[in-house]
Amino acid sequence: MVKQWLEDRATHSWVDPKGLKKEDWEWAELNAFHSADVAKQLLDDINSLISQSVYLRKKERGEIEVDKFKEFWKNLVTKKEE
Repeated sequence: MVKQWLEDRATHSWVDPKGLKKEDWEWAELNAFHSADVAKQLLDDINSLISQSVYLRKKERGEIEVDKFKEFWKNLVTKKEE
């Protein structure tokens, strides 16, 4: 439900110029543009978090082979920081 609302906001935001002064219309159009931009960013963030959680779930279940060198390097860097 929220996803659909954000998608609609991101792709269908426009301002009806009827009954608005030019300055008011420009302000409303600018707000609609920024609202659409924020909605797109939220959708991107949500999709990124979903992808990360799916990856971590697969990794936890052993469905994805972990690159041993990458794990070694990560552990090595973590130990140095501690």
